[in-house]
Amino acid sequence: MNKLAALFGTAVVALSSQVMASPLDATNITVFDGQGSGSGWYGTQEDNEIEPHNGYGQKWDLEGFFQKGNDLSIVSGYNLKNGEKQGSHRWTSGDIFIDINNDVTRGSNTWRNDNKKVKNTYGFDYVLDVNWSNLTYDVVKIDANDYTLTSYFRNNQAANPWKYAGGGDVIGNGSFSLSSLTDAESGFSGGNHYYANGFDLSFLGENADFNLHFTMQCGNDDLRGKGKTPSTPVPVPSVAALMGIGLLALGRARRRKK
Repeated sequence: MNKLAALFGTAVVALSSQVMASPLDATNITVFDGQGSGSGWYGTQEDNEIEPHNGYGQKWDLEGFFQKGNDLSIVSGYNLKNGEKQGSHRWTSGDIFIDINNDVTRGSNTWRNDNKKVKNTYGFDYVLDVNWSNLTYDVVKIDANDYTLTSYFRNNQAANPWKYAGGGDVIGNGSFSLSSLTDAESGFSGGNHYYANGFDLSFLGENADFNLHFTMQCGNDDLRGKGKTPSTPVPVPSVAALMGIGLLALGRARRRKK
């Protein structure tokens, strides 16, 4: 019976290891963009940090990229789904751009504004073309011959690109969830946080280094990340399989005693 009890204990540990992750036990892969300076709410880390010369406050604050295995998520004070309204205009969320060969320019060579369509992907190799209303996305492979949209204002040059505009090859799709978090749950301050979770990076393959970029239409804040996809994990036996092994071992032990 001791062997069977030990196997049941192993089964419980295996089951608990498969519980879904939250932002608190995922890895924060955010990279500070180095642009927080000046007067007003401009910090030296992404929490409570808006790019210089832009409107500031929690509603414009992009806070962090998180990674758990191949699962990517965003935490933001900015309303990811509905955007934020200023005056008569509502500024909406952009797409998630991904670089895999470390040659990103992020707009440093092309300073444009007014939401222009340009033949420039700024060195990014993939984009998650996100439908924030339906909580779905397409995975698109892009290169320098494809099109993106620039952010509206020139204040944050490095916010480019803002959104994918066409020309690439769709290689997959997926869906994600959107919820709210408290300060304690998110690890950031401000009192109101949006959590977009479930962007699947498995299309990049195993052990792939990547850089991330996300901003909103106005370019007020520029969120960056850097991570690596995992190798294929060793399969964890299911609880049913472990119980079966335990019963088989117990049966053999009884036969030996007879």
